[in-house]
Amino acid sequence: LFLAFLRSSFEHPRADTPRPTIVLHNWADEEFARGAYSGFFPPGVLSVPEYWAAWREMEKLPNAFFAGADYHVGYGNGYIEGAIRDGQLAASRVHSRLRTQWMGM
Repeated sequence: LFLAFLRSSFEHPRADTPRPTIVLHNWADEEFARGAYSGFFPPGVLSVPEYWAAWREMEKLPNAFFAGADYHVGYGNGYIEGAIRDGQLAASRVHSRLRTQWMGM
């Protein structure tokens, strides 16, 4: 049944002979990830108010909005929940900005 699904989905002869592949990745070897699959702050960063203020601000530069799981402040930070919530918030702010600029013309 599964192979029939693959054949109909991909329409390719290789679907008849799937070859499972395993990919391993050691996140601890990543210089910037430092063992985490989401954002990581080194010790001391979370206690600096200026860093928190910069991190919370979605519009990092004029008309440049940063959104994503690691930028989300609140429930879901670092996960798909945070990415969705932050994306919706960013879209809302961009829409509001464009609407304000358009109405002001």
